[in-house]
Amino acid sequence: EEWLFVSGFRSERAPASFLWAQAGAILAGVLLAIAIASSGIAEIGRQWLEEIPGGIGSLFGQIVSLASWILFVLVSLIPVAFVRRRRRAIVAAVERDLPVVLGLLATLVESGVGFDAALDQVRVAMGEERPLAEEFRRFRTESRAGSPRVVSFRRIARRLEIGAVSVFISAMIHAEFVGASVAETLRRQADEVWSRRRERAIQIAQTLPTKLAFPLVICFLP
Repeated sequence: EEWLFVSGFRSERAPASFLWAQAGAILAGVLLAIAIASSGIAEIGRQWLEEIPGGIGSLFGQIVSLASWILFVLVSLIPVAFVRRRRRAIVAAVERDLPVVLGLLATLVESGVGFDAALDQVRVAMGEERPLAEEFRRFRTESRAGSPRVVSFRRIARRLEIGAVSVFISAMIHAEFVGASVAETLRRQADEVWSRRRERAIQIAQTLPTKLAFPLVICFLP
């Protein structure tokens, strides 16, 4: 339930729907595996691959012989893969928007706009379809309903469970308790998020030569 909740499936019937979808995927995988095994397609493909000279065909022939089991596993994991993809999309969207949002909030608060008013302006500029904007909308709705700001902040961290957001929420809660400047807290968090994003981009760039080695060796050099 928690995994589905942080992936955006927050309906009460989401766990039951997921279990039904998982059961249907397993049944479909079993039927597909039986159909392939009984048709003899895998055996014909294996024999055709073994005729390729150089011994490469025999290697892939063993994989083809297990095609029914491979398809069973792949089809059975479709619901899990769908939820994981939804979760990754949410995380990617939030991590992409957070540095810009924090920078805008810091600028607005430093110019004299209240935090709640600045949050509304940034949320309207982002659009309601963004996950972070949706969380800010819920935060403002809870605040208007009388919920303490600290409690509403913690609910955002619980609904998203993203490291960068959790750090930001912790800093805002600390500023709320000790009475620190909201503008300075936002500016510090914006600078730290931009720094982490820059370091992550450098790390991804450094792994590029290693990733290029595989297609070069497998496809280009032969």
